[in-house]
Amino acid sequence: MFNGKELDDETGLYYYGARYYDPRSSVWLSVDPLAEKYPRLSSMAYCANNPVNFIDPDGREILFPRAQWWGNSKFSWNFQEDINDIYSSSFGKALVRDLHSSEVKIQVTNAATFIGNDMSDLKNSITEGSPEGGPRIFTNGTKNVGIRYASVANLYIDDVLVKSSWEILAHEMVHARDFANSYFKNIKKEHNLNEKQIHEIGEIRSMIFTNSMRLEKYGKETQLRTKYRGGKLLNDDGITPIKDYGFDITEGLLKTIEE
Repeated sequence: MFNGKELDDETGLYYYGARYYDPRSSVWLSVDPLAEKYPRLSSMAYCANNPVNFIDPDGREILFPRAQWWGNSKFSWNFQEDINDIYSSSFGKALVRDLHSSEVKIQVTNAATFIGNDMSDLKNSITEGSPEGGPRIFTNGTKNVGIRYASVANLYIDDVLVKSSWEILAHEMVHARDFANSYFKNIKKEHNLNEKQIHEIGEIRSMIFTNSMRLEKYGKETQLRTKYRGGKLLNDDGITPIKDYGFDITEGLLKTIEE
């Protein structure tokens, strides 16, 4: 047995349903039927060459098993789809792996309260850490960060069309990484920032990251978000902050992983 799949005695391969897996060479024997969805990954690789953090139950989708999520089955699958979309980009791959390698547990819940796309659901999306700007720490020593996001799309936020729900999740995951790394707690102490400045910096970082992924996935003609709740925080390039906070607020944000 390997990953719960039985060995085919005639071929010496494991049958996953969508394709066969060769345990000797650790690759699939045929091209991923969803290869177009993961253009940066080898279509023959198993779990993006990262089986410690990912699973691939049928030879098609990469799943994100270590996060905890609550919601109905449709939300759970939408969440997995969004994770797959995020992981297929260079910046998103680093983001997902950072959260996997963290000792902080990420809890994901459904922010949607209405059927179909609704702006109220979008506004309910939020990430929560401790008031001090780090992860929440419980009496038993466990640490977590909570993400609530709505898997909705084709809605406008600050005059920019959200084409896919991965954009919402990526925005919240950047917040989650910053909470998990105690980024907000550290910059508050090092630079004597007030709560308004810390909140602005957090939103700017998430907007820059998501804009960078939009450019990578949709091309340079795509709309970029520069405002947060009507207030402009980024220049028109969608990457450069308007304000100078006295230090590089993008440090550690746009990391990539070379395979």
